[in-house]
Amino acid sequence: MSEPSENTATIDQIDVQGVISRIAAGEYQSHIAQELGLPKQILHQRVSKHPDYREALLARNIGKLDHAQAAIEGEKGNPMADDLARAREAFKAAAWRAERECRAEYGQAPTVAIQINEYAARPTEDLLAELRGLLDK
Repeated sequence: MSEPSENTATIDQIDVQGVISRIAAGEYQSHIAQELGLPKQILHQRVSKHPDYREALLARNIGKLDHAQAAIEGEKGNPMADDLARAREAFKAAAWRAERECRAEYGQAPTVAIQINEYAARPTEDLLAELRGLLDK
């Protein structure tokens, strides 16, 4: 199935706040775009510039993680509660997505180790003088 053709009038009529609310409620942009008859890239370009977009992604990811965690713990009423393996996979998928979409909240901060050699900044003559002094002792 091919993507729908770009329709400028439809793109201009996107209810961005409504889409943001749907994302925060747990929907994915690709599903919303399909429902609206728009290419998902066009919808993303329009919605990702909204100031509430990052909070909507965070809310969706928190909801997905909570739902999957509840299934792992066997919460009644959760359709995955009887299938522990499925619940674990759902949690892993939600965690993976959260790490990529909300790196500041869920991602691992890279560690950078810097080693500074105390002799690197000193002139060679000073080092040689110090070494001679040590050898003479």
